[in-house]
Amino acid sequence: MQQISTTVSEVVGLVTNYCREKNIVDPTDILKIVQKHIVTGRPLDLVSDAETVEGITNLIMVDRQNLLNTAVEEITSLEDLRPCLEVQFYGESAVDLGGPRKEFFALVLREIKDTYFNPVKEWSPSSYEVVGKVLALSLLQNGKLPRVFSSDIVKEFTSPTAREFIMELRKGLDALGLCQIEKKTSVITEEEGGMFP
Repeated sequence: MQQISTTVSEVVGLVTNYCREKNIVDPTDILKIVQKHIVTGRPLDLVSDAETVEGITNLIMVDRQNLLNTAVEEITSLEDLRPCLEVQFYGESAVDLGGPRKEFFALVLREIKDTYFNPVKEWSPSSYEVVGKVLALSLLQNGKLPRVFSSDIVKEFTSPTAREFIMELRKGLDALGLCQIEKKTSVITEEEGGMFP
């Protein structure tokens, strides 16, 4: 399998074919393969203290006191979601070698769950697209597993008559190819429950 592909759709095609050829059916294994080929730039985590981490990143600056709003603004402004996310909290000097990014995902996923899904509130549909992007970034960049969906939303996710906010969520997740992968590997992952818990 090629290491780098230029578009998300090309990566989806390569990953789908690779998983079918190698009979890879576990959603976690599929996700690791997707991560390896979708995320670009510098490595996601520091492997040893002796090495320096270099490479392209998407730097975002977020405010702990207004995390969800600043996160939405910053993620919306990114042109390419594939480079490794580098998170800087306002007024803090920590260098992000993986820790601040993971902390960001843990905090923002909690706020997303409370604001959008606990209970479901149908805000402006366009806001759900960026929520989907944040969820996709967390899945692919070693953040927390986004457990924000109720079983009803998971069922509706694959429905052709899904509500508009679900369609926008899918669009956001698919900005990094996750819905395409789920759809193309659904035959493979059906027994495992799919990639969206």
